[in-house]
Amino acid sequence: MSNKDVYIISEEDTHLSLESVLGNRTKGKKGASGRKPKRAPGSSFFQGSGHPRLAATFSMWLSGTGHFLHREWKLGTLDHLALSFIHSCPYFLHHGWSQMRSLVGRIGLGEADLFIGVILVDLYLLLVLLSGIHSAYRIGRAYAGEEEEPSPNPILAATASVLIPGWGQIINGQIRKAMFFLFFFFTLILGLGLFYSLKDPVSRLVLGGGDPLQTLLVGFSLAGYGIVVWSLSIYDAVLVARFRRTGIA
Repeated sequence: MSNKDVYIISEEDTHLSLESVLGNRTKGKKGASGRKPKRAPGSSFFQGSGHPRLAATFSMWLSGTGHFLHREWKLGTLDHLALSFIHSCPYFLHHGWSQMRSLVGRIGLGEADLFIGVILVDLYLLLVLLSGIHSAYRIGRAYAGEEEEPSPNPILAATASVLIPGWGQIINGQIRKAMFFLFFFFTLILGLGLFYSLKDPVSRLVLGGGDPLQTLLVGFSLAGYGIVVWSLSIYDAVLVARFRRTGIA
């Protein structure tokens, strides 16, 4: 006999001890992934839950409001300032294009270089807006934890995608797909803004000085691109909503 203690364990004791061990493991897993993250008192406007879809929708319509929904004031303010800067850009471009053209001419750049620079700045600001929508969704998702979300409504998802491509994907909880379709939508908005604020440069640099054939080609290309992507957004939103309602996806 060794010096180790010997215990006689009955079948009932074994069952109870196994049950307690499994129960502790289940609790540990729930604490690691199932519980909501801890947050300071008053950190969420809606106490006890997060609203990722609502936050992303708010930020899509007015940048920063999705962060304000969960009292993320700093991030919301930064996104709102970026939106304000984007709205003010067409005004300054329209009234100061000749001055900007003469300024870049002094450093050896032409009007085409200036136009490309404006497009790159617009694309950068667009990425800032999209990152704001994405972060608003993620913050709401972090507050919601692993709570089960309601099944999407196919009619609601289709209607949202008809209005704005990508909105239906937000309702379905697919934020990455939403970023793709929203990028398409916002590039069209920025393109229209550039055309109306810089009609003369756009006509000379993009439309071939008003050449009917080149103007028609550019118009058909944009229209075809828009129809394909918009239709794909509607189809994807309805398909995913139906699958998730039936429990397939």
